[in-house]
Amino acid sequence: MKTTLFAGASVGLIILASATTASAQSIDYGAMEQLFNEPVTTSATGSPQRSTEAPVAMEIISAADIKRSGATDLPTLLSRVSGLDVLNAGGAAADISVRGYDRSMSPRLLVLINGRQVYLDHYGYTAWATLPVQLEEIRQIEVVKGPNSALFGFNAVGGVVNIITFNPKYDNVGSVTVRAGMGGHEEISAVKTFKLGDKFSARLSAGAVQMDEWKNTVGVVSNLLTDPARVSANLDTLTQLTDKTELRVEGSWSNVQISEMLSNNTYSPTKYVTSSVKAAVASETKFGTLELSAYRNMLAAKHMVAGQLAKFDNEITVVSAQNLFKLGAQHTFRVGGEYRHNEVNTAPIGGAQIAYDVLAVSGMWTWAISDKLSTTAAVRYDKLDLERTGVFPVAFPMANNALWDRSIKETSYNLGLVYRPSDLAFGRPWSTSAPCS
Repeated sequence: MKTTLFAGASVGLIILASATTASAQSIDYGAMEQLFNEPVTTSATGSPQRSTEAPVAMEIISAADIKRSGATDLPTLLSRVSGLDVLNAGGAAADISVRGYDRSMSPRLLVLINGRQVYLDHYGYTAWATLPVQLEEIRQIEVVKGPNSALFGFNAVGGVVNIITFNPKYDNVGSVTVRAGMGGHEEISAVKTFKLGDKFSARLSAGAVQMDEWKNTVGVVSNLLTDPARVSANLDTLTQLTDKTELRVEGSWSNVQISEMLSNNTYSPTKYVTSSVKAAVASETKFGTLELSAYRNMLAAKHMVAGQLAKFDNEITVVSAQNLFKLGAQHTFRVGGEYRHNEVNTAPIGGAQIAYDVLAVSGMWTWAISDKLSTTAAVRYDKLDLERTGVFPVAFPMANNALWDRSIKETSYNLGLVYRPSDLAFGRPWSTSAPCS
């Protein structure tokens, strides 16, 4: 995280900021997209708004765009977005960054699936091959360029990629996809939504892919490059507890084999097994829209480095709460808090654990100054406490856990301006950003 200032101007007014439904926490993106003839987002401010009216530099890839692209994976799809840099650094391994700074294991991008962060804290990057989502179940992908930690949260230093899947409450999706192509590419996936009565709906997806991305043409056998393969599954359920309260529970699993380029410019055969579970309750009350969510990401990773097998077990637990409310017709506020705990073992030399805890509070204010002008200001404060426990290798020069413990405090803030010069202007946003310390 870093302290940043974002200033932007875009064509359009946030006209949907006061829109509510009986279940304001659940948005029918498809109906709104048809109504306004462009994608709608809620991720920047919590309120529904046109993509061209968000107070950030945002580009949305729709489900129709994904289908037309012919892409078979997320890095290929995102490589076609201006301002994104994609580095293919191994068998089925890619790194993505915004506006440059791309390198192996790039740490500067926040990646979300329905609000759940898939960033691997133990390395400080996103392993795109592990994401347990099929392209056919994605409603839209929101790409935010520039630092936006105050609005989006932990690690949104360079930008945000927010993946939103089809909502089983509103979207009826069913498909089976089979692909085959060059490089031994073979893939099958299935997605299906279903309902049980008026209160419960769910979406189930699963897929498997394998390929021979590194064909041996010189007769030299290398155990550092393995044929990529992946199996994954995802379950997303929504339960309408009352007319104004909704429970959403998600679970995912993936088993991935790839070859990665490590930070020391050597390849490593890698096996990832990931799993996650998330629950979120949102309710429309007289005090505003209250939301409480919690999720846990679990990772078991195996790497072969310099002939040694390194095994990592990483667990991340996040609990957050927020309240979105209005004061009058012109002012919308969002206040929230978040707790994050991460822990991972040391490897290949074991016997110790690295962990940190993050406590964060945030606030946002959107002011509709007039029919043509609005502004959004946000601030976030993070306090990170890092610690090391356990033993040290023999003859280690700094064999004192206290030397590794530290506390980091950072404040982030964002400021966005939205202006509509005429009722008929619906252009893409123009924006600038600059760091401020």
